[in-house]
Amino acid sequence: MLYQRNVVKPSPLSELTGEIRVVEQQIKDNERLFNMTDDDCMVEYAIHQRSALFARHQSLLRMAKGVGNEINRETVNAGSE
Repeated sequence: MLYQRNVVKPSPLSELTGEIRVVEQQIKDNERLFNMTDDDCMVEYAIHQRSALFARHQSLLRMAKGVGNEINRETVNAGSE
C-alpha cells in the first residue's frame, strides 16, 4: 500500500512573495556585478539585465496585488454570508 504524505501546497500569494524575494536578490547581485566590472560589454549586459529584472519585479508586484485583492474580496464575501 502506498502512503500519500500530506503536502501543504503554498498559497498563490506566498508563491509570488517568494518569487519577488528571488528577483530582489537577483537585482542586488546585478548591482554588485555592475559595480565590480570594468568591461564595457559586461556593463552593457548588467544594464539590460537590470531593466529586465525591474520589469519582472513590477509584474510580480502587480500579480501579488491582484491576488491580495482577490483574497480580500473572498474574505469580505464570506463574512457577509
